[in-house]
Amino acid sequence: MSVKVLTLLFVVYSVTKIASSGNFHILNLSNCLDEKIDYQKDSDIEVKDVTYEKNEKSFVDILHGKYIVHVHNDHSDSEIVFTFFSCPLGSTAPCKDNPKQYIEKIDCERFLTDSTGPWYVFAPAMDQRNVCATATGSFDFTRAHLNSTFVEKYIDIKEGHYQIKVVHHVPGESMDTKNMRSCIEFDFDILP
Repeated sequence: MSVKVLTLLFVVYSVTKIASSGNFHILNLSNCLDEKIDYQKDSDIEVKDVTYEKNEKSFVDILHGKYIVHVHNDHSDSEIVFTFFSCPLGSTAPCKDNPKQYIEKIDCERFLTDSTGPWYVFAPAMDQRNVCATATGSFDFTRAHLNSTFVEKYIDIKEGHYQIKVVHHVPGESMDTKNMRSCIEFDFDILP
C-alpha cells in the first residue's frame, strides 16, 4: 500500500473517530450529593465555586473552580473508584441507571502523566503548587477539560446522559466516609 493510501485511511479513521465520539456537554460538577458527608469535617478534599465555560460550538466542556485540601494525607497507594451511570438523553432526574464500577490504583506520578482516565480532566488544570494535594489550603483548578479520551476505555461513547461518581480513598478499606479522601460527581450529556 502506498504512503498516500495509508495517509488517507488514517485521516478517514481519525475523522470517523472524532465524529463518532460526539460532543460532551457538562451539566454539573459537585461534591457527591448522595453521600452523608460534611465535606469540611469528614473529607480531606472538596470542590467549590465551580464555573462552566462553553467551547466554540456552545457546549460546556471546560470547568474552573477551587479545591480545598483540609487534610494532607501521605497515602501514596490511593485508589480511585469510578462508577459510571448511563441514562437516555433528556433525562431530568439524577442519572443512577446502569452502573458500571472500575477501580484504579493511583499515585501522584500516574495522576500527572497517565492521560487515559477521568482523573486527567483535572491533573493539568490543578494549581501547580499543589497538584497532588500535598499541602492544605485553597487552590484553583483552571480549564479542566472533558473529552472522549478520558472515558472511552470505560464506556461506549454514544449519545446519552451520564454521571461519573469518583471516590478517592485508601485501598483495602471499606468505602465508608472515614477512609474517603474525596468524592465528586459530574453529570454530562454526549450530544450529536
